[in-house]
Amino acid sequence: MKTILISLLAVLAVGCSKPTDFFPKEKDLGFLNGAPDTNQYRESQDPETSPNGGGAGGQSPKPVTVTENFTQAKETNRKLDILWVVDSSGSMHDEQVELGKNFDLFIKNFMQKDIDFKMAITTTDTTPEFRGVMVDGSAEKLNSVAAKKDPELFIKSFNELVKVGTNGSGYEKGLEATEAFTEKHAESFFRKEAYLAVVIISDEEDQSEKSPVEYVQGLKKLKANPGLVKVYSIVDKTLSNPEPSITRGFERYAKASEASASPVLDIRHPFTETLSEISDSIINLLDRFALANKPIDGSLQVFVNGKQTTDYSYESSSQSILFNPGSLPAAGAKIVVKYKNL
Repeated sequence: MKTILISLLAVLAVGCSKPTDFFPKEKDLGFLNGAPDTNQYRESQDPETSPNGGGAGGQSPKPVTVTENFTQAKETNRKLDILWVVDSSGSMHDEQVELGKNFDLFIKNFMQKDIDFKMAITTTDTTPEFRGVMVDGSAEKLNSVAAKKDPELFIKSFNELVKVGTNGSGYEKGLEATEAFTEKHAESFFRKEAYLAVVIISDEEDQSEKSPVEYVQGLKKLKANPGLVKVYSIVDKTLSNPEPSITRGFERYAKASEASASPVLDIRHPFTETLSEISDSIINLLDRFALANKPIDGSLQVFVNGKQTTDYSYESSSQSILFNPGSLPAAGAKIVVKYKNL
């Protein structure tokens, strides 16, 4: 009996020597694939999965058949909602000034193409007083109606409103701030059929609690088509801030951008280039049909009003379909896209 007790105690001692083994490690949720689509809207997505798929038991994941249905919208129906999330900490004065000064380079394409847009501004400060708060006047003054009425006043208003100050929290939480803004203003500000572009500008790392992918997933849930969401990051990619800080970095913002198939841009580059690049990225996607997933090579099939067509090209970087010149479906046309995805 004594021998048995000693053996049991030995087993328990070994089992308790690594307590962390009893707790699951944080699971990487992976990246969502998708790109926005504002000239079209998706009606449904119906995956047909194999009961043996998913890679359970060490097996490789099996392909999933995905069908996405779109309706070609009218040119005048393109809608765009933009949320600017601006770092309000002590090191951001110059960046706020440069953003406002070069804003016209960003917005001129949208004004020329007569896109129905609206914008709002919030900050990376999530302390109770500022959490999810919309900068006063941004929604009323920063939209396509105001821009048409008085373009100069519109640009001046953005220049003033984007200077959110530098007294905000030094623990920047741009992703949590985006979620907090959504919780407060999703129903009143965001339009379900509009393309949503979130532009986060910060020279420090995100300190939000949840994983970046979780925040992007939350945004995608606002849309029937998850491709309508893009998260752009303008961050300190070169880590050039000379001040030592525990919040130095940009990896979390980069993961959020990757999760929405969006570019990550350097805050230390001239804003003339940065804002033009973001603007061009959005404009280029307005005429494309963005897919929610990446198709397996050779599996893509496109149908217009029930007839299969090859008059299109596929852009892998944005996971979107662009019809060839002269082959754009007429307004109201039904586009069905089928493909295999892992």
